Amino acid sequence: MNKLFLVLSAVLLSCCSGESIEVELRNNDVSFSATLKNYGKRIQTGYKVSGALKIINHSTNEVQYSNRDLFVKIIGEGESRTHSDSLSSPVIDIDTVPIKPNATLEQEVYWVLPPVKSLAAERVVLEWRN
Repeated sequence: MNKLFLVLSAVLLSCCSGESIEVELRNNDVSFSATLKNYGKRIQTGYKVSGALKIINHSTNEVQYSNRDLFVKIIGEGESRTHSDSLSSPVIDIDTVPIKPNATLEQEVYWVLPPVKSLAAERVVLEWRN
């Protein structure tokens, strides 16, 4: 009985641990850094994965950005576009917002991704489809 409890506890802890991963992308003069945290509640066919997104415009020109153009892809499993996790700036989910030259945009975001045992064990990439 004690061995069964120990095994079940280990499985539960590994599924619910505070694992987070960071994924980066450089597209021309724009760099993206996304931190994906734990899985949350079920949404449609996937699960909400909360995170943080940082975008830096290294160019001398203004860049137009929208969350609908940035995707997190788990190779072989599925993908999701980025969604704002804040009610204060919903325009970024449906339209573009400007990022001035040498400026940074940071926001709390989420993705709806298929369940996997461990994000750290998967091949996770960012794609900017502008």
